[in-house]
Amino acid sequence: VSVSGISPTAGPTLGNTIVTIFGANFPQEVTHSTCRFGDIKVPIRVLNSTVAECRSPQFSTPKLVEFVVNIHDYIVRVNYPISFEFFYPELLRVTPFWCFSEYSTNISLHGTKFYPADSIECLFQQNEQILASSIGIF
Repeated sequence: VSVSGISPTAGPTLGNTIVTIFGANFPQEVTHSTCRFGDIKVPIRVLNSTVAECRSPQFSTPKLVEFVVNIHDYIVRVNYPISFEFFYPELLRVTPFWCFSEYSTNISLHGTKFYPADSIECLFQQNEQILASSIGIF
């Protein structure tokens, strides 16, 4: 069993980023097997003999941590050290600054490290959450 890399190599501190693990000879039976982000272990799911995945945990602060795969409680051999970066997304501006509540208005969020894009939500009037319907990278 070996690991050749992961994708993505970074995600928000809120966690829940699906990390795909590429390698060779992953067993279908993975009891006592985990992905480890720094000191935090999470379950691993093997998709086939060359691809597995896990979800990043929540992390308290932005930090670069070691990423390790354990299969049956044994650390899997890697070609090079693998790291995962936890980061805070940064909102720089929102346009338009205001709009009428009676109309449907497109709102643009400008910033960095909005990942994963399909998990961005906007909160209006402190109680109405709206899932972002389309994301553009400019």
